[in-house]
Amino acid sequence: MATVIPPVFLFVSAFLVNMILARLIALEREQIGLMKAVGYGAPAVAWHYAKMTLAIGLAGIVIGGVAGTLMGRGLTRLYGEFFSFPFLVFRQSADLYVVSAAVSGVAALGGGAQAIWSVLRLPPAVAMQPPAPTVYRRVIGGRLSRMMSQLALMALRHLLRWPLRSGLTTLGTSFATALLVTALFSFDSVANMVENVFFRTERQDATLIYSGERTGTSAGEVARLPGVLRVESFRAAPVTLTNGHRQRRLLIATVAPDADLVRVLDRDLNPVVPPPTGLTLSERVASILHLSVGDLVQADFLEYPGRTVALPVVSVVQSYVGLAVFMAPDALDRTIGMGPRRTGARVALDHTRLGDFYAAVKSTPAIGSVALQIEARRKFKETIERNIAIMTTVYVSLAVIITFGVVYNSARIHLSERARDLASLKVLGFTNGEVSTVLLLELAIIVLLAQPLGWALGSGFAWSVVRGFESDLFRIPFVIDRSTFAIASLVVLLIAALSALVVRLRIDRLDLVRVLKTRD
Repeated sequence: MATVIPPVFLFVSAFLVNMILARLIALEREQIGLMKAVGYGAPAVAWHYAKMTLAIGLAGIVIGGVAGTLMGRGLTRLYGEFFSFPFLVFRQSADLYVVSAAVSGVAALGGGAQAIWSVLRLPPAVAMQPPAPTVYRRVIGGRLSRMMSQLALMALRHLLRWPLRSGLTTLGTSFATALLVTALFSFDSVANMVENVFFRTERQDATLIYSGERTGTSAGEVARLPGVLRVESFRAAPVTLTNGHRQRRLLIATVAPDADLVRVLDRDLNPVVPPPTGLTLSERVASILHLSVGDLVQADFLEYPGRTVALPVVSVVQSYVGLAVFMAPDALDRTIGMGPRRTGARVALDHTRLGDFYAAVKSTPAIGSVALQIEARRKFKETIERNIAIMTTVYVSLAVIITFGVVYNSARIHLSERARDLASLKVLGFTNGEVSTVLLLELAIIVLLAQPLGWALGSGFAWSVVRGFESDLFRIPFVIDRSTFAIASLVVLLIAALSALVVRLRIDRLDLVRVLKTRD
């Protein structure tokens, strides 16, 4: 979040400052020329516009400082609830505000630098003259130009006449789509993660951990507990895996060939059976230890001092939770060398008898602890969905601000530049709808071109989020449904349409006499 959002907003802010300041300077050419003619130097005039830019930046810094503090406190409370911290203190640091203000001020000045530089280069004699008419060249000809209406051709030629500005406006609009894709993909990824973790991999209702290692007969005792429908025993052995200078303390768990409650999935998410020899590693473990299929890794069994063996890596599988290492039960028993042992059992339960099951577990000394998959699944979905909902709300708000800011300001500047042309069209008998077509078609082209670019940028941002959240505790799958792209574009198109509607109302109220007299 710290890597993606601030650069996007700084770019959009700088772009908007550049657009507004450049247009303001163009409208005040005569005043600039007059000030230079009466003795004001170019640096003094440029400093006037620089101070205006800094004033805008200062207002934004004050608003951002207050909003950032409030959002920081809210995020702190959210983290405290999510991680169940007994307390989590939000501390304000003066240097944070200073750095933020400095970066924001530099971004504002950077956005206005090109416009301010044009003031320095503008000679007084040139500034006091009306600007030269825009030169248009023939870029579309032949049959294609004859197929287009003259109004549509005017809109397209204006876009092509200013390719850099059109491209930056398209890029700014695409950032709104990208932020929405980044927010909404979380629903797709979490749904995929829940499906794979709780319904394809860890499908048991509860996991029982014995108070000590037991023989294979313990499965029969667990099966006699009330409400138990299926039992699958397993053995878990703490171990330190070492590959050269890389080392990690892990837990090797067994999965029987006929296991159904817990399954191991390969990288294509297909169930696989752990081979009769060697280790099966998750992608995360293989990446941490720099291991691949066929490599040997040293295993030091922590509960059996002096028991160190070299084990081959026979397969690498998919796992979204924890650092998973699997072996076949017989293979682990042979490696440790003390005969068949089991440390726990995974069970499927009759949900109508959960109360009897809990009571029986509490009264069984051989069972040290129980992990309830049912409760874990419910809590996981509740917590994740709540956090995603909050994050999505923030991202949607940011996307709305970006879309409205870029599209509306672009439309207003285009309207200001072409007010005389549009007024002339009205004088010639064109209707308000036809006159609006010239301006609104430009916006429509920009917004539509921004969508595929936004999808690509959003996919890149989403991938960076996946990589950023990757840890030893969990990994988020990179999954984006087509509906996510559609929803993101729909929101941006809706906000763009509202912005265009506001501009259309201004076109309808265009004062023909004032516009034509002002330009004359």
